[in-house]
Amino acid sequence: FDVLIMDLVDPLEGGTAYRLYTEEFYRIVKSRMGAGGIMVTQSGPAGLLSFDECFTTIYKTLASIFASTVPSQVHVPAFATLWGIILASESKLPTLTDEQVDGLVAERINKELRFYDGESHRNMFAMPRYVRQGIQQESRINRDATPVFMI
Repeated sequence: FDVLIMDLVDPLEGGTAYRLYTEEFYRIVKSRMGAGGIMVTQSGPAGLLSFDECFTTIYKTLASIFASTVPSQVHVPAFATLWGIILASESKLPTLTDEQVDGLVAERINKELRFYDGESHRNMFAMPRYVRQGIQQESRINRDATPVFMI
């Protein structure tokens, strides 16, 4: 695959999807990706009071497998918090300027978007200090035998 978008249900204890966030599963995903392929997964809450439930562990798990892993976040009104999204690839993931994003949007979409533009794109990848520190301090790798659940 060139692109895998995994908007899965959360890794809840007793749930059906928690193994879709493990090292073992991500190794399978990696084996199915084409050269230059990219995967993106929702990664649980990334707000100040909840980022360490599973977001930092999912990031560390992906980073242990893929050469390039990039965290991002976006406010999801339905969840009333910031939500984590992580991109992973064996290729270096590009950093786009505000102008590049605005140009691509103008080129590909023939109406004005209400949320997404270059500035919002940049802010999605500007992780707050508490998340950056949490990722740096995180030591857990999510495995089938030792899963990490969202609370």
